Amino acid sequence: ELPDDWTTKQIVPNQDGGKWLISSGRQIIVTDEEFEEDYTLDLLGKTALGMFFYQAKGEQDQILVATQDGALLRYDSNDGEFLGSSQIEVVNDVWFSATMSYFPEQDMLTIQNHFITDIIDTNSWLQIARVDNSVGYHEESDRFFAFDGGTNRMGVMPHYSTEDLVEMANE
Repeated sequence: ELPDDWTTKQIVPNQDGGKWLISSGRQIIVTDEEFEEDYTLDLLGKTALGMFFYQAKGEQDQILVATQDGALLRYDSNDGEFLGSSQIEVVNDVWFSATMSYFPEQDMLTIQNHFITDIIDTNSWLQIARVDNSVGYHEESDRFFAFDGGTNRMGVMPHYSTEDLVEMANE
């Protein structure tokens, strides 16, 4: 049962449906598959824009939370222990929810917040790029789709790795 003053903003299951994240924005409750509360995440006084179960091979399962003030908070998904934080870019002073996607082949997490796509390297947890006017990343073509706000024209941008960029600069 949720608190009396609770307003649900977002609900996210893990991959097998065994855990759920339920957010009011100011608080996140982690439940089991029967929606019994396991624990509550300490958001350090921040407001959640989006949340995600991150599961990479060989690493502990984590819960990622993007916040309104531009933090990416990481927690152990087993007990809610705070693991760390890094900075990301979000739309300031606007309440758009953030969605996250993990791409293991590139060791990349994307965070889509309104028309901004942040690219996070999951080895270092640093934001390595930001794509403005972006509607998202397409894994199969390894491209970002974006638009020109002045003309409302759509376009694509290839995703270049750091190695690709160094190679192009040397040519």
